[in-house]
Amino acid sequence: PASLSRSRLIVMATHVLALPNNTASSWWKDPSLRRNVAVAFVCYWATFALGYPKGNKLGLISASSYLPTLILSPAYQWMADRYGRRFCAILGGWIIIAGAFIGCFANGLAMLIVGRAIVGTGGFVMIMGSNLLANEILHPRLRPIGSAFFLCFFYVGSAVSAWVCFGIVAAGWNANWGWRLPTLLQALGPAIVAVATMFCPESPRWLVAKGRCEEAHRVLANQHANGKLDDPLVLQELADIEDALEREKAAKLGIRSFFSTPGNRHRLIILLCTSVGAQLNGASVFSYYLAPVLRLVGVTSSKEQTAINGGLTIWNLIISMLGATFVDRIGRRKLWLTSTTIMFLSYCCLIGLSAGFEHSKHKGFGYGVIVFIFTSYGGYSLGWTPLPYPYTTEILPYSMRASGLALFCWLKNATLCFTQWVNPIGLAAGGWRYYFLFFAVLLCLLVLIYTFFVETRGLTLEEIKLIFDSKDADKSATVGEQKEAADAQVKYEAKQRHVEHLERKYSDEESA
Repeated sequence: PASLSRSRLIVMATHVLALPNNTASSWWKDPSLRRNVAVAFVCYWATFALGYPKGNKLGLISASSYLPTLILSPAYQWMADRYGRRFCAILGGWIIIAGAFIGCFANGLAMLIVGRAIVGTGGFVMIMGSNLLANEILHPRLRPIGSAFFLCFFYVGSAVSAWVCFGIVAAGWNANWGWRLPTLLQALGPAIVAVATMFCPESPRWLVAKGRCEEAHRVLANQHANGKLDDPLVLQELADIEDALEREKAAKLGIRSFFSTPGNRHRLIILLCTSVGAQLNGASVFSYYLAPVLRLVGVTSSKEQTAINGGLTIWNLIISMLGATFVDRIGRRKLWLTSTTIMFLSYCCLIGLSAGFEHSKHKGFGYGVIVFIFTSYGGYSLGWTPLPYPYTTEILPYSMRASGLALFCWLKNATLCFTQWVNPIGLAAGGWRYYFLFFAVLLCLLVLIYTFFVETRGLTLEEIKLIFDSKDADKSATVGEQKEAADAQVKYEAKQRHVEHLERKYSDEESA
């Protein structure tokens, strides 16, 4: 950008969302923001996941998608930082396409497991690249809700898979195509990502990290200000990125920093809840093992099972998108508590109705179980689908964000592998009594969420950092009081930091 006056630089050093911006108030009325949403929409297709494996080795087949990530996670993070977010999204898409074809035409269990392992490997690469790209390129006004919608598209893929399976069963096709066709259709979403991402811009943060600041400037202007290079918001965002990268290089913090301060240990507790809790709260039973669960209450017809599964995916898609729109309206903490409470109460009813069906074999108990499967999974979709990724990102300071998200993903996948292996064994051995495990987990999660989760609605990342790290913070204060107490310090520190950074830049331009 052209050289600016010192007074203009100081004006720029204010809160991002308060700056003038060359965009309309509504994204659908503005060409730049429509382009911005289009990029995010392409990234959403990365979570389009299909396939419903079945058989006596169901746990091994399911877990094979996630086992490679436990070993390869560090390589994925290195790849995203070295070659870019777009590269990871495109590469992951093509890997999934290859794995989908191998799985579809598998002639034995070993080949099917290899296909799913390849899909899992590509899936993690694609989801990581797409998630980073979406979060780093979205306009500040769109980022809270836009990032919450990311995982909702999982249910788009699940709905397509479920209704394709229903059509196959209803038409009386060869039973093999009940899993071969959905396995092949896994390639649909990744194909969209692999092709469309080639026409999307790269993350401006990655471009700055690679010294391509002018290109990053043009991307920000095109996506956030209708191409206006001297837009105050664009200039401030670019300065923030440069300043943050400088501090990140100086900090060089790793995983061990989670144990260094009370605030970081508080963050670690929340990270453990959001990563491990998402896989142990009982939703995975309905997601991957719905057929065995339905057989426990007398629903044995393949047609009935696939119809219920199809209805459940549509229900979850609607509820998850509703939850994403509530992220900024009712707040994160309330949404966490509401979602988990619905699941807890639903599991109480599931245990009672399942026991009643086993004792009496009355169909009414079976129908009741189906109703509360919908309410329990709906509770999960309301909060546990849209919140874990954006909330975990918000509570981590910039210098810990990369290592924190890597830890989050590793724990999430490790727990998922464990549950994929153990759930079919537990259901086969204990039947409905296995639900008591999830009852206990949900009760613990409610206590942990109520005790440790903080509200972040309406707070900037700097204000959230102060709530965790300020030694003088009053933990009993309301969110509004915490925000008011933090605002003065945040505005002063942020303004001083940005003024110093921009003055150095201005001085360099003057001497050049």
